Amino acid sequence: MIELINRTNDPEAAKALSIIAQFDAVLARRGGISDVMITIADVAGHPVTLLDEVRGMALRCDQNEVTTGDLALRPSGGISVDAGRGTWLILETQIETDADRLILERAVYAIRTTMDRERTANRAGVQSAAEVASILTDQSIPDEIRHQVARRSGLRVGAAMCAVVIDGDDVMVSSDEKLATLLERVHGSRVGVGRPGSISDLPLSLEGARVAYRFTALNDGDHGRLVVRVGSLGALETFARLVARDCPPIDDVDALERTRTVAPWADESLNALADALTLREAAEHVGVHHSTFSNRVETLRQELGWDPRTADGRFRLQLTLAMRRLMHR
Repeated sequence: MIELINRTNDPEAAKALSIIAQFDAVLARRGGISDVMITIADVAGHPVTLLDEVRGMALRCDQNEVTTGDLALRPSGGISVDAGRGTWLILETQIETDADRLILERAVYAIRTTMDRERTANRAGVQSAAEVASILTDQSIPDEIRHQVARRSGLRVGAAMCAVVIDGDDVMVSSDEKLATLLERVHGSRVGVGRPGSISDLPLSLEGARVAYRFTALNDGDHGRLVVRVGSLGALETFARLVARDCPPIDDVDALERTRTVAPWADESLNALADALTLREAAEHVGVHHSTFSNRVETLRQELGWDPRTADGRFRLQLTLAMRRLMHR
């Protein structure tokens, strides 16, 4: 790795350091194998497959979704590397660049470190809440071990459980009945909540929680929702899976970005307009008189290039606000 960085020019060195930082981050938050796989695919920009010949199973990650299956998931081509302990990592690209070699090196280290940590934690029988959540939501963990860890951690195996993503990185598991308490504890954070289900369903719940998190407010300057439940999204869940972070620029999103900066009240007013049923309700939400809000909306209309007061215009605004958040995550 050091030799590789020494051979690169400045832009390539910056890219190399960014790759290293992203793998360091996934290890620091002690995510499971699924988290590592998502990071590999995200950094590489290619699908990636992990073959576990010992257990006869495979994991494939493409567009932030991890698929579990048997060894038939093995891709027909790509760059493969021995990840140790009977596992092989395959990056599905035919062109091997310096960046690919660095990604594979860091990926193998991350996979081995994560596997060793999970094995050690399972033998010790003592895990933190984050480690328990990592194991319970990891698709690569056999269901039998998932249930053992749940029982050992004092969780009621028969209770409805859901995965929760907090501020993008932290993953927790909560019973349906204790979810309100968890949300109160992380008040002010951006939270995506997956569907409730059995212990076996937690990996799928985590996928849904990650989708829901993409719809939360981007930052303190974004007046969108802080908590989003995947069950409330309906068809938007499918829509989110079609929108990648690196999708081409969209005219409506560019117009929205410009409009958000025309006045200090613009972003809050746009979100209120999208969420409220009437202009009067939106005005009450932001705390101004109806006539004042109407004047604001006229300014927003001119900047956006369409009228957000009509049914079609309001739907267009809602869709554009969602697209903006999805494109950043």
